[in-house]
Amino acid sequence: MTQFQTIKFKGFEAQVTGYVHSEGWNQGLVYLEMSGAEAHVKAIWANLVSAETKRSGYADEVKRDGSSVRMEKHTKYTALRTVLDNGQICMALVHPQATVLAEGASFYLIAEADHEGPPANFFPRLARILPIPIKAEWSEWLWEEGLKAGEYDYQRLIKKCTSSGHVVGYLVACGDVSLWLQLVQRGLGFQICERCKKVSQELVEHKTIIGYGYGSHRKQEEKVEMLCPECHNPKREEIDF
Repeated sequence: MTQFQTIKFKGFEAQVTGYVHSEGWNQGLVYLEMSGAEAHVKAIWANLVSAETKRSGYADEVKRDGSSVRMEKHTKYTALRTVLDNGQICMALVHPQATVLAEGASFYLIAEADHEGPPANFFPRLARILPIPIKAEWSEWLWEEGLKAGEYDYQRLIKKCTSSGHVVGYLVACGDVSLWLQLVQRGLGFQICERCKKVSQELVEHKTIIGYGYGSHRKQEEKVEMLCPECHNPKREEIDF
């Protein structure tokens, strides 16, 4: 049975049904779902939001099981509100990188705590970021390998966040997409064309003769690339500068 925590602010109190917090350089709240009387939930929410602009990021007076809640600084959280059958309200604060409208490289995923395999939105969001086309049938393998990649936790491509309640959160690190490309190359036996950046099962060595300069100062250099069959021209390619 899931054990829910309590969040308090002065005389206000609500039940935390879902909580995700990220550690490391981007430490801060990723997802908070709380339910209770409307006045209580709104008072806690208002104090949390005001902490976004604080230098420390901490909502010092808001305590989740005795510990202060830290918001990620200068981050505009999305608030989702639902009225429950008992008249109370349920409110969720969601980090912008955990929404489908997230911009930038790395992103968060929120899933049910008892989920199996990759969350439903893992593959489409990863496919949108990577510079190479990937197939949906690779999704489960990419998920499992992303969780294992890296000798240390901070090197992992997919990092599990501190979570409680009925949800679990993950950070999918895409700041250096070359790490994902290496994973595809190494694990799936595919290679990446140096010109079109598409995945290929076979690459061909392609030589280009680059000529530059004039008269007695003219020089030539040979450039070697590994290209897919579509980009490869069997004839010697010459480029003048």
